[in-house]
Amino acid sequence: MNGVAPDLIQAASELVAAGAVEAGRDPGAVQRVVWAACHASDDNPEESLAAVKYNVARAILRGIPGPIDAATRAVAEMVRERYDYAQHGSVDADFAALIPDDLVPRFAFAGTPQAVSAQLDALRDIGVEEVALAIPAVPDNAARNAVLRLLAP
Repeated sequence: MNGVAPDLIQAASELVAAGAVEAGRDPGAVQRVVWAACHASDDNPEESLAAVKYNVARAILRGIPGPIDAATRAVAEMVRERYDYAQHGSVDADFAALIPDDLVPRFAFAGTPQAVSAQLDALRDIGVEEVALAIPAVPDNAARNAVLRLLAP
């Protein structure tokens, strides 16, 4: 739950490796799984981005390792001010509207199936072997099984 951008995953992996060494374990033997929100749409990629923004909002509130730019910090501060835990797992959360589209690909898999595939390929290139896709239930949008079919035809 550290985003999906390779630089963020690398930073988290370095912490995991350091912890393994400190615990007397082989860092290469520690299984790492990237868990992130995911939604894809052939018809409406913008709707796909919107479907995961509530999760991106939650992610940027954490003190995650890795490079975070000033724009992301500013958005995180706005989210912090408006975050309502009663809307915590809701795609319709008011605070989700604060997340700009261009921030989504750093913290979630979203867009067209081709865009999601490219995000997954970028993680494979840095040695990620497993991902866990958290596909939200989105009212008036593709069902979870339909999203899975788009991603694994």
